[in-house]
Amino acid sequence: MSLPSSGTFQWPPRPEMSPDLLSVVFEKVGALGVLCAAQAMCPAWRRVSLQPQLWRSIDMRNPWQPWDLMDSDEFNLERMARNAIDRANGNLVEISFEYVATDDLIKYISER
Repeated sequence: MSLPSSGTFQWPPRPEMSPDLLSVVFEKVGALGVLCAAQAMCPAWRRVSLQPQLWRSIDMRNPWQPWDLMDSDEFNLERMARNAIDRANGNLVEISFEYVATDDLIKYISER
């Protein structure tokens, strides 16, 4: 794809994905993928990422090396875990995580 003469690039129109199908995709991507990237793609994706049913089962195990995210302010795993727990809105059934299992986080989960 070449740049127009103005020098600006525009993505071609993309077909809209149904919220139900997008939820299935987000389940496959996992909590970290949704929190780190997918929710920021567009307003429609953000709306789907906030649906509590998407957060009934949360897997916060890091698919990358733990040191990739551990010391990053942008990717604070404990803050991300709390965000995911809040999104479950009391419907959390299962949670898996590593490297973020602090006493405070366990207490936070039990209070929800």
